[in-house]
Amino acid sequence: MNCLITAREAAFKVLGSFRRSGTLPGDALGALTKEMQPQDSALAMRIVNGVLQNTALIDYYISHFSSIKLKKIEPRVLDILRLSVYQLVFMTKIPHSAAVDEGVKLAAMNANPRAAGFVNALLRKIADASAVMALPQVTGGNAAQILAIKHSHPE
Repeated sequence: MNCLITAREAAFKVLGSFRRSGTLPGDALGALTKEMQPQDSALAMRIVNGVLQNTALIDYYISHFSSIKLKKIEPRVLDILRLSVYQLVFMTKIPHSAAVDEGVKLAAMNANPRAAGFVNALLRKIADASAVMALPQVTGGNAAQILAIKHSHPE
């Protein structure tokens, strides 16, 4: 079977569709499954669901390591960072090098030319911190705010 779209490309498209128009992830991915192998479809859905379930914590990590404020990051680049950080932090079977490399490729294909360098630098910082269990602890604010970030749940 000739694979036309990778799991990460599909996850990127689904997250973008959800962000722009609120399209349900299952519906958006369903339209792409004809172009994917079954295991890629499952991986894409796991990434999408994981990003949506952990957005606050993922954004906390991105904010901690980025020199650019979250609100200033181009939405497509932020989608790429989120799906890549999810893989780095939560998916233990995916090698960090693969998550970083695929994130950089997505940025090079789907964003402005400088974005790939930014994505590479940021993901490498997070990968290095994650590898030595040195991701920042959620601090600041009251207990409800800290729990809301840690568990990506509204206060």
